[in-house]
This record gives sequence, structure tokens and C-alpha cells, in this order.
Amino acid sequence: MKFHPNDLKENGLLKAGIYQSLRAYLAASTFVSLLRPTHERICKEALEKFKPLVEDNELNQMCDPEEIGTPITEWNQLVRASDKDTKAIYAFHKSEMAKAGHKTDNPETCAWLIAVNLEGQAKGLLMKSMESYTGIHPLKLFGEKQDRYIELLLGMLVPLCNETTQPLTFEMS
Repeated sequence: MKFHPNDLKENGLLKAGIYQSLRAYLAASTFVSLLRPTHERICKEALEKFKPLVEDNELNQMCDPEEIGTPITEWNQLVRASDKDTKAIYAFHKSEMAKAGHKTDNPETCAWLIAVNLEGQAKGLLMKSMESYTGIHPLKLFGEKQDRYIELLLGMLVPLCNETTQPLTFEMS
């Protein structure tokens, strides 16, 4: 499937769906980038404070029985800890994020997870808005390939947008 970047314009402007999804993705991605250092600091503090261990349960026995009782040192491995430990750690994370000024209207939700979820949704919208031009369905790419595809889209769309009168500036409150 071939297309020219000018196919993405209409009357000298980026087509509405593309422009809106580009702005949404850039805003969400920027917000995640702003939250990331605080999130990572709090994750590190939580792991050091609570010192979670790989729980002795059926799943862990089937997967890695030799790791039962060993320390969990990576945030994404907390699923291997006990429910009690993960509940305490996640509550600590939400509380510390709120103290850092990152809280939500609903005390049951996590500002970090909401931001990451919105970024994922915006990425999907951007990919979907480009599907008819690139022939690439959003569900066909994962991980590094999806990241590279997004880089390529941004490398094309941001300069293209700058050729128009459509601003890519944001006000974040």
C-alpha cells in the first residue's frame, strides 16, 4: 500500500481524525513521561520497604519452584508476591503518588495506571487513524515493533503538522 504524506492533508490541514489522535497521543505520552520518574522512585522505595518475596502458591510452584521465597526486585514481578503484600505495596504506591501531587478523583484508582492506560488508548487511536493509509492494523504490532511504528508515524506526522496552521502545543494543568 502506497501513499504520499500529502494524502493525510485536506485543505492544507491534517485530516481531523489524524490530527486529533496525534495530539491525544502526544499529550498522553508526555504526561506519562512526566510521571515516570516519580513512579519509578516510589516503586524502588516500595520494594525496599516491603521486601516482597515470591509466594509459595500453585502458580509459582508450577513456574519456578526454586524461586519460592526469593526476593522480588522488579515491580512487574509483584504478581508473584502474596495478595497481602501486593495490596500493601500498591496502597503505598498510590499514597506516595498522591503525596507527590498525582492523584485521581477516585481514591480507588492509581494515577500512574490511568496515565499509562490513556497513553495506550491514544496510541491505538493514532494507529487506527493511520490504518487506511499504512494498511497496518493496531492489533498486528506489539512491543518493539509497535514502538518503532509509532516513532515512524511521529517522524512523519509532526513535521507534516508543522507545515500546517495546526498547533501541537499543549496546556497541562
